[in-house]
This record gives sequence, C-alpha cells and structure tokens, in this order.
Amino acid sequence: MAKIIKKIKNKTKDTCIQDKISRSRVKWFFAIILILLPIAYCFIFIYQYGINIPYNDEFLFFPFLEKVKNHNVTFLDFFEDINSHRIVIPKIIAIINMVLFDYNSKINMLLFFAFLCFTYALICAYLCNLKCFSRGGGGGFAIILFCAFMIFTKKQY
Repeated sequence: MAKIIKKIKNKTKDTCIQDKISRSRVKWFFAIILILLPIAYCFIFIYQYGINIPYNDEFLFFPFLEKVKNHNVTFLDFFEDINSHRIVIPKIIAIINMVLFDYNSKINMLLFFAFLCFTYALICAYLCNLKCFSRGGGGGFAIILFCAFMIFTKKQY
C-alpha cells in the first residue's frame, strides 16, 4: 500500500512540473506574440499604405542626392543643417536607397523600418543583460513591451 501511495505522489509531482513547464511555454508564446504585434502592425501599415511619392522633408534630400550622383559630395555635406537637425544616418540610408533602388520612397520607409528593428534589438539585448532583469518577474517584460509600442508607433515625428 505504501508503494502505491509513493507512486501516486511521484506521478503528481511529475505532472505538476510538466504543468509548470507548459504554463511557462504558454506565457513565453503570448509574450512573444505581444512583442511582435506592434512590429507587424508597423510593417503592414508601411506595406499597405506606403507610396512612392516624396513627402514634406524628403524633398530636402534631393540636392544632397544630386551631389552624390555627380560625385561632388563632401564630408561636410553629411553634417549639413536641415530644419535645425544634423541627419547623418537618414542621409546614409537615402544614399543606399538611391544606389540600390533609384530612390523609391516606399523602400526608404522599409529601410527605416529595418533600422528601427535593429535599434529595438539593441535595446532588448541591453535590457536583457541588466542584472535587474535576470531576477524574474514581469517588470522586464513590461519595459520591453513598452519599448516596442513606443518605437513602432504610427506617430513618428
């Protein structure tokens, strides 16, 4: 009788461990889905509504791109003031877009989206390496999710 009770206790311990593992897998699955939602939403928004027409400040890139096309660009042109900003990285992305895709505005949006994904991956890697995140709890996930919703918002000023 004692052997039977021991076997039942061992089986209940095994099922409890399996239940915990399966619950943690379900939590991770939903956590990843929640993190991917704003990223997918941003990509779908660009894919569906992006058009190949320059808008607003993109017209200010054309004199710079004309210099690049004529091989007259200098190092100081990258740091030129545009609307009180020094936009070096967008100019580099615009050059890549001009060389590879003959400056397609929709491709430009997708290239900036890829840059946002890279930035978000760097932020997540940094946050995951912090010691306070390794203690567990939901605080780390909440911050990573908050970063996803802030980086991949439709309102980009």
